[in-house]
Amino acid sequence: MWGDQPWDNDRAADWYGVMMKKTGLAAHVRKTLSEEHKDNTEILRAAAFCLVQFGRIYIWPTEELKDDLKLGIAALKHVLDDDEYCHSIEITVDIRAELAQLEERLNTYIW
Repeated sequence: MWGDQPWDNDRAADWYGVMMKKTGLAAHVRKTLSEEHKDNTEILRAAAFCLVQFGRIYIWPTEELKDDLKLGIAALKHVLDDDEYCHSIEITVDIRAELAQLEERLNTYIW
């Protein structure tokens, strides 16, 4: 183990790698965030949330992580512009927190 998080060891990192390959989650999230879903804020947030949960080194496919974090950040910024979806302060606060997590992750990882 090299840290305290569930992904901070060789066995877990390998397990996540296999899981990502078998499920195709990363590819599905990337496709969703890359396509024109501007009219479907709910789907954009759902896909970005997968990055909030799994978009970190040792879990997400490393070669795509940086670009996928950027896609997630752009998607959440778009979600924040949707006044109908962000109909309450609570939702807006939650989305801003998710956005901050992705931005911090992008800015703190050494590529």
